[in-house]
Amino acid sequence: MIKQVESAFTRFFREKSGFTKFKSKKNPIRSFPIPKHYNLDFENNTVKLPKIGEIKAVFHKIFEGKLKTATILKSCTRLYYPNILIDYEKEVPVK
Repeated sequence: MIKQVESAFTRFFREKSGFTKFKSKKNPIRSFPIPKHYNLDFENNTVKLPKIGEIKAVFHKIFEGKLKTATILKSCTRLYYPNILIDYEKEVPVK
């Protein structure tokens, strides 16, 4: 969250793009990032997050690559969903 606030203020003072916009006064933050400090277990279908522990997950694909960041989103039904960013080292095929 500190990175988001810092980038908002640097855009405000350097680029003169205007004041920051707050989306909700009741619940201002609906997501938080976790950089590289999580583990995935495809056999047990779990995601291990720091300070939260293991949570159940449904994996649609088994993927390989370097784990970058995970963003945990809170839906309006008060369920949490992880978005996982993976860095593949494979080249994109040419058409």
